[in-house]
Amino acid sequence: MKIIHLKTIDSTHLYALRLIEQSTFFVNEGAAIVADEQTNGIGRCKRQWVSEKGNLFTSIIKEMPNNNAMDLGQLSLTAACAVRETILHYISSEISNNIKLHWPNDVYYQQKKISGMLLAVSNNLLIISVGININSSPNLARPSTCLCEISQKSGAELHRKEVLSILLENIDDWISRLCNVGFSYVRSYWLRNINDINCKVTIKNGNSVLNGIFLDINDSGKAVLECEGKRVQISSGDLFMNQDEIGYSCE
Repeated sequence: MKIIHLKTIDSTHLYALRLIEQSTFFVNEGAAIVADEQTNGIGRCKRQWVSEKGNLFTSIIKEMPNNNAMDLGQLSLTAACAVRETILHYISSEISNNIKLHWPNDVYYQQKKISGMLLAVSNNLLIISVGININSSPNLARPSTCLCEISQKSGAELHRKEVLSILLENIDDWISRLCNVGFSYVRSYWLRNINDINCKVTIKNGNSVLNGIFLDINDSGKAVLECEGKRVQISSGDLFMNQDEIGYSCE
């Protein structure tokens, strides 16, 4: 895979979209765009991603898996598994159970956000944009943490190049599992490691706000909530564990 290293860019995700429109050199081999600094990093729903130097901001371009039954929701949850496994590489087994997945594609440690991502498809190419707090914890509305605070190398600066290399291997591995074994494997992993299961949650999507109990993830990666005695399936939105957090921004 070709690594494109940039000193400063508005957003690796926007750069990837522009690159797909302008060129085809990476179609066969793929590309990973990584930046030292983002001046206009974006998260889901076009929100700002706080991009502190020393952390990892990357957008990975891959060909879409050749499976017509696969959808972006499944790929999003699959990529989140790869990010979690990357984080586990740096921490002790004693605290590994505290690394939790937060629907639809964030990773948390003890209720503190350590990673998030954004997926898109353009010209049948998949863009997986990942942010991992490696060496600093951004000052967000929600609590955050970083790898150097919780890793076995506590106090030592971690190198983005190494983290990126492990992340790329894990993404390839997990997408291969999705293609060869099916989404049931990914779903089972999520249900073992999810932050939100059987909890009262609020999901906000635009002006729509839904309160309920998070029961399950279905075969398409949708959240299954119990709302006033009925089961409701949600394909996207911002999930909050506590309704009081509804005013929080979600980077």
